[in-house]
Amino acid sequence: METNKLWRHRLLVVAVMGLLLFGGSVAFADSVDTLQSTLQTYNALTFADFGMYSSDSQGPVAVGGNAFLSSFGIATATTNGQNALTVGGSVTGFSGQVYGNLYAQNPPNFTSVGVLGTTTVGGVSPVNFSSLQSAITQAASLLSQQSTTGTTNLVGGTLTMTGNLAGMNVFYVDGSLLTGVQSININIPTGATALVKVSGSSVYLGLSGLGFGYSNMQKVLYDFYQATTMTIQSTGFEGSVVAPLAAINFNNAHIDGSMIANSISGTGEYHDYFFNGSLTATPEPATLVLLGSGLVMLAGKWRNGKRRKQRAENLAL
Repeated sequence: METNKLWRHRLLVVAVMGLLLFGGSVAFADSVDTLQSTLQTYNALTFADFGMYSSDSQGPVAVGGNAFLSSFGIATATTNGQNALTVGGSVTGFSGQVYGNLYAQNPPNFTSVGVLGTTTVGGVSPVNFSSLQSAITQAASLLSQQSTTGTTNLVGGTLTMTGNLAGMNVFYVDGSLLTGVQSININIPTGATALVKVSGSSVYLGLSGLGFGYSNMQKVLYDFYQATTMTIQSTGFEGSVVAPLAAINFNNAHIDGSMIANSISGTGEYHDYFFNGSLTATPEPATLVLLGSGLVMLAGKWRNGKRRKQRAENLAL
C-alpha cells in the first residue's frame, strides 16, 4: 500500500511538471499572439510619447502617452480598419493630415491640421496600452529565450544570418556589433520567418547606406529585448522592430515594417510592410526529454510493481 502511494505521488509530481510546461506554452502563445496582431495592425506604436517631424506613416499610429507632430501625414495608405491615430494622452500638431479617424484622451491642439474622419475625445480608449505593454514586454522576453537555430557571421562589415528551417529561424546578434555593420544578409528558405534576438541596453544603427539582403522583409522581426536606448538613422531598415523598453531616436531613415517601442522621436518614415511571419513556440528539448523520460520511467516502474504484486498473489493461492 505504501509503495502504491509513493508511486502515485511521483506520478502526480510529473503530471504537475507537465502542466507547468503546458502553462508556459499557453503564456507564450497568448503574449506572442498579441504581439503579432499589433505588428499587423500598426505601423508605429509606443507606450509612452511619440514625435514625428517632417515625415509620414503609411499605416496607423497608436501612442500611449503624448504625441507631438509637425509637417506630417498619418495613415496615408491604409488604416487597417482602425483609427488612423490613437493617442492615450494629449496630441499637438502643426501642418499635417490624419487620413482617417482620430481618438485622443484630451482635446487636440492643432494648427493647420486636417482630419479626414471623425474625432473622438475622451471616454474609453480603443487601445488598452497598459495591457498591450505588459503582453508585448512579456512576448519580447519569451522570444529572446527561444533556442538559436541559425548561424550568424560578421565578416568585413557584412552580417550574414543563415538558417534552414521552413518555419521560424532564430538568430542571436550582440547589439554592440551593429554599429559598424554595412549590410545585413538573411539566408532562409522562401516563406520562412527570421527572428533576430539582439542583446544590449544601447543599440546604434546609423551607418549611411546600410543594406539588407533578404527580399521578404515582412517575415523578419528584430527583438531588441534589452535595449533602453536606440538610434536608427541614415538608413532604410527592412523588417519589423519590437523594443518595448527602448526610447528610439529615429532620424533621416525609414522602416519597411512596424516599430513598437516605449517611445519614438524623429524624422523617420514608416512604410506599411506589416509583419506576417509565424512566431511559434518551441519548448526547450532538454525540458521535453526530462519530462518524457520521467513519465516513461515511472510508468515502467509502476507496471513492474503491479506484475510483482500479481505474482505474489498467485503464489499465495
